[in-house]
Amino acid sequence: MIIAALQPGADPKAIRQWKRRRVQAFKLMAPAALSFVASECNVSVTLWDGSDVKRRFGHNRAARAAKFIKGTSLEDNAAKNHKTGFFKYKTFFSIWTRRALERNALAEEAIGMLELASERDGGMEALDDGFSDMGPDLNIASWEQSIRALAADRNIVTWSNAELISFLDRVLVRTDELTKGWKGGRYSPLEVALSKELEA
Repeated sequence: MIIAALQPGADPKAIRQWKRRRVQAFKLMAPAALSFVASECNVSVTLWDGSDVKRRFGHNRAARAAKFIKGTSLEDNAAKNHKTGFFKYKTFFSIWTRRALERNALAEEAIGMLELASERDGGMEALDDGFSDMGPDLNIASWEQSIRALAADRNIVTWSNAELISFLDRVLVRTDELTKGWKGGRYSPLEVALSKELEA
């Protein structure tokens, strides 16, 4: 699929217009995300209170904080929403579903899987803000594959961030095709295009 507005050398105004229309399609679709937020790297820190250990993260094996969060934004707000002195966070992947109900069902199982893995691989120190210590050998790609596979087993259609953007672009291309011969109706070309792409 070739989109003229997004090709190299395209008019900046056309690019901005296309991205605004993409946001409109995103809002109409209203998908729900399950995002994997984790610290950017392993951490090993000991906090002292005089001569006494106050808290310890990682100790002789590094800690790696992670958790699943539910959201509806394409922006990565992990660093802004989770601020500590020792862990810097980012969203490593998001898995999008058509509806919040599907996302919530997926989240319940994913969070349970994460807690079990943390008990097996993490340290003894509890982390703040609902994060779990996944130990120093956290394999993020494997987690994404596992949650996508879990969704497929439950017949839940999912998209990655990139896949969702591509889907929305297809909706806009179909919208433009419908608009050429549009004679009016109960639904807008964008609504019809979204429905048809979801059914495809």
